[in-house]
Amino acid sequence: MKTNYLAILACGIVNALLGMGWFGMFAQQWMDGHGITRDMVENMDNPGMAYGLSFAVALITAWLITTLMQRMDVKDWMDGAKIGLTIGLFGFLGSIVANLFALKPFDLSLVDGGFVLLQFALFGAILGGWQKR
Repeated sequence: MKTNYLAILACGIVNALLGMGWFGMFAQQWMDGHGITRDMVENMDNPGMAYGLSFAVALITAWLITTLMQRMDVKDWMDGAKIGLTIGLFGFLGSIVANLFALKPFDLSLVDGGFVLLQFALFGAILGGWQKR
């Protein structure tokens, strides 16, 4: 399996679209859980930096997952999705623990961790299914 940079780019785009949908759907719950108001979001100092860094981190993450999949000899999208889901489970559980220590509401962990779980499962499916041999 060779690195498919188009698949990695697709993961970056999927990350942005998923984030818009997911955090759009759970915006109020997310803001309440983090103690953020709509006014704070609308007056953010540098949203371009946040979105740009999010995109860059998604690309790096997709590349790391690809590297892992190459070593595991992943053959298809289903194997990739399983690996992505497994990696995402670490993020999901980490979100629960971090939010418990930060005294944040449990449903915030479902929003933050649920995004990571779904994000990595999608990354895995894309990277596993769209391979260069």
